[in-house]
Amino acid sequence: MQYILSLLIIFLIMWILGVDIHIILGIILGIVALVALVTILFFIVFRIKLIGARRITARFSRFGKNKWGRYDVAFYTSDDTEYENVFPCEFAFRDKLYREDQDVHILLTKKGMVYDMNAELTCKVGFAISVIVIAAGIIIASRLI
Repeated sequence: MQYILSLLIIFLIMWILGVDIHIILGIILGIVALVALVTILFFIVFRIKLIGARRITARFSRFGKNKWGRYDVAFYTSDDTEYENVFPCEFAFRDKLYREDQDVHILLTKKGMVYDMNAELTCKVGFAISVIVIAAGIIIASRLI
């Protein structure tokens, strides 16, 4: 949040000093496009890691900190082996998304990384939204120039 506030203050100072508003908007669009591009690369990397992953049946077992202790993840159990999900667990609708009473399909990579269906959906939707943001940025930038 402090980065956004800092950028807003910088842009406000630029505007007060007489920098053309089109230049300021171009810089803002460039920053948004850069963030969207990094996001696309992030999701592409995770989609590449899913190549060759096999779908296994597992059961949600618990929530816990990931191996680095940075955020909460979902843990799944299959054949008496507990797997840690790669992505952070969702905070909204936990009781609907993570149910201990039913089996779910998860993707297990060759390196033992696990992606649940929420993580797979996040990759797909995040990639699509990032592409839309970049396309919109290009369209807007072309009209400003």
